Amino acid sequence: MRIAHDRDLIDVHTTELGGIIASMSGTGSRAASVRKQLLESGFAGDSAEGWKVAMEKLDRNLDEYLTTMSATQKAANEAAQLMHVVDRNGGNSFL
Repeated sequence: MRIAHDRDLIDVHTTELGGIIASMSGTGSRAASVRKQLLESGFAGDSAEGWKVAMEKLDRNLDEYLTTMSATQKAANEAAQLMHVVDRNGGNSFL
């Protein structure tokens, strides 16, 4: 059975996915920055307490989100590398 793949297209899609993940990670970082700015601005009272609880939950979700984005990027890069190894080994079988 023949295995065929477009090495250049794999690189293009891996790069595009990396850009999407970087953008998504940036969104998470910006949300954390807004949270920090609000808390440092002297935001106080009952609203601040409710905000603090919501932000603690957001922090947990953001940590999980960013961890997932990092793992997705790592898996995509590893898959692309494996495709290159398969391609190289297939080519070497003709030498």
